[in-house]
Amino acid sequence: MALSKEEVRRRDRARQRRRAYAISDEFYEDMKARQNNCCDICGKHASENKQALAIDHCHDTGKIRGLLCSTCNLALGYLNDNINLFANAIKYLNKEGYVPDNPNRK
Repeated sequence: MALSKEEVRRRDRARQRRRAYAISDEFYEDMKARQNNCCDICGKHASENKQALAIDHCHDTGKIRGLLCSTCNLALGYLNDNINLFANAIKYLNKEGYVPDNPNRK
């Protein structure tokens, strides 16, 4: 009997986890359960994502930190996991900013 598309995807994700991180399906499922099936940064539930929660890891040590939604995982990657860049981004987001007078603004 042929596998459904979902079963093939699940099997392929499990193979990728074993190959890339040397973890079992049970370990991944336990991590999800410990995080209530939510992203470890934003708290978004896995059911709200189109993709499975990503395994976040330290690129220097290879140690797994947790599971993240794709948005949070990409954010870490775009800032190269650099704590100083994240601190600068937080400062930037807290700035008042310059907003010129706009006569068309309602």
